[in-house]
Amino acid sequence: MAALSNGTTVGETHDEWRRVAGRWPALWELFHDCNLGLSAARTARVLGVPGRDRLEAELRQRGLPPHQLFRDWVYLRLLVDRAVEGGEPLARQAQRRGKDPAPYYRFISRVAGRPWAMVLRLGSDWVRATALTVWSPYLCDGDRGAGPGGAGPAGLA
Repeated sequence: MAALSNGTTVGETHDEWRRVAGRWPALWELFHDCNLGLSAARTARVLGVPGRDRLEAELRQRGLPPHQLFRDWVYLRLLVDRAVEGGEPLARQAQRRGKDPAPYYRFISRVAGRPWAMVLRLGSDWVRATALTVWSPYLCDGDRGAGPGGAGPAGLA
C-alpha cells in the first residue's frame, strides 16, 4: 500500500480516523451537518455539556483536539467526500443548506491552506492524513490530556 506524505499508509490513516471518531460518537454525528457557524457554546448545549470551557475540557479528557480545530478538519473531509463520492459540487452543498458558497470556499482555504480545486485533487486520504498530523499533539489515550498542562500546543487552535 502506498505511503502518504506523513509516512503512513492509507489503511493506517483510515484506521486511526475511525479510532478518533469513536472517542465521542455523538460529537462526530453533530459535525456531519457541516454547519460552519457551529460554535463551541452551541456544540456544548446540543451535547448537554455545561458550557464551552467544559466542552474543551471534555475534548482534552478524551484525547481530542480543541473544538474548532477538530470540527474544521472533520468538515473539510466531509465536504471533499461529498464532492468526490457523492458527486455534489461544493457550491451545491452550500446552496442545499440555503447558504452562499463563498464562505465555504474561504473556509477551505483557511483550514487547508490551499484552494478548493487543489484540496479536491488531493482527496480525502490527504485530508485525513493532514488532519491526523495537525491533531497529533492532542491525540492521546484519553485521561492524560495533551501537551503542557493538558492544553495542547499554542497556535494550532
